[in-house]
Amino acid sequence: MSLVSARGPKATVPLARWLARNRGALIAAIVFALSLGVVDWVGAGPLTYFDVSFLSSGGATSAIAAMGQTLVVLSGGFDLSAGAVVSLVNVALASS
Repeated sequence: MSLVSARGPKATVPLARWLARNRGALIAAIVFALSLGVVDWVGAGPLTYFDVSFLSSGGATSAIAAMGQTLVVLSGGFDLSAGAVVSLVNVALASS
């Protein structure tokens, strides 16, 4: 007896809805895990805290800039100053 026949075909609908709702977070987690895997595979030694910290801080810059640009697009505007926003985020993260 398979899982589908035991619970019916609608048993997978909540899972599909959850996957569709959290697609962005899942993609981000998968990309981060893949980048950690590549760094571990390419690196000479084992994966260290510095490697994880470096990848996280590099991703934080892009993530904060992307969130800011998303707000601009959602509000109906079109902002061409993405480079300035990324520079500002880099300065803000470097000072912290």
